[in-house]
Amino acid sequence: MMKAKSGGRNLFLILTCGFCFFLFSCGLESIVYLDPPFDAQTPSLESTDPVTHCFSFKTANSKNSSADGIDGFSYLGTAVYYKIYGSYDTLASEKSKIETANSSSTTNTAASSLINTYNFKPLKLQSSTPEVLIPKDTSYKFVYIRLNDVLGSSEINSEYQRDVRVDSDKIENSTQGTRIGKPMRNTPQKNGFDFGATGSGSFGCVESNLPDESDEDVTGSASESGIWYVAAYAFSVGRDGSFNPSYSKVLPLGAIRINAADYINK
Repeated sequence: MMKAKSGGRNLFLILTCGFCFFLFSCGLESIVYLDPPFDAQTPSLESTDPVTHCFSFKTANSKNSSADGIDGFSYLGTAVYYKIYGSYDTLASEKSKIETANSSSTTNTAASSLINTYNFKPLKLQSSTPEVLIPKDTSYKFVYIRLNDVLGSSEINSEYQRDVRVDSDKIENSTQGTRIGKPMRNTPQKNGFDFGATGSGSFGCVESNLPDESDEDVTGSASESGIWYVAAYAFSVGRDGSFNPSYSKVLPLGAIRINAADYINK
């Protein structure tokens, strides 16, 4: 009886070792975890100074570029997703839920929620629709995003034009760094964030850019007369060897308050 028990145990060990060998010999893909962008300088919703209405952060290129080539993994760069809210209360409620998702041990959770649950849209450029807003690089990059021109008494202030810019040094205004394009909404016809502007507006749109709750990038109608909120998040993006998307945790970039009255007939 004792020999039978010993033989059974040995058989179990042999089968277990064989199963482990099978797993390792199958060439299972390594799991790559991307680092999120960081050092966001978030705008204050309390400020009425349009000069402060911009997003900025740093990419995690230096760390993420080392993941390229691991079992076919590709690091693509940094995406920026936005959404327009008619109510600050709704914005705050969804922000809390996204923060909860971002604390998950599964790094993809928050970015997937932004895209699939809360219907955030990728920020576009006027000249193109890139897969990621900021393409990969081997070093950290500062990113500066201004959604709207700051209007002077009679013309656009050249230091604060709508722009997406990158540089190896911190960017303070629209004259610094390298321009990669002008930001646009990811919806047909309503192109700009200069809500209320029409044919004479900065994008030359025939149709007003004023948000409507039927727009794909909008939640709710304005609870205050002509006041809208634009929230944004950034996250690193990659693709595994099976072409499945991989996301880092998200970086909240804050929110900007836009008054449509500032752009009507501009």
